[in-house]
Amino acid sequence: TIRNKKGWALRRYLGKVTVNKKDLKVIKKIIIDSGSYKDCIKTGLTLINKAKNNIITANLSSKNKDIFLSLADYILEKN
Repeated sequence: TIRNKKGWALRRYLGKVTVNKKDLKVIKKIIIDSGSYKDCIKTGLTLINKAKNNIITANLSSKNKDIFLSLADYILEKN
């Protein structure tokens, strides 16, 4: 079936040390077509928000908190 073919296509990239832009496009298409992409984004957003809450309550200087919170916001914007 198509699903199995895409699974095998994705397995080709597992453990690969380097990938190029073409490989990344293929991998992303497989993930989007499978419906997993939305779940990945949702999970990522949840984890970033948890990280931000942990940063806020962490025993860090204000400067370091600002750096880490800015990084988390940057990651959110990239998605």
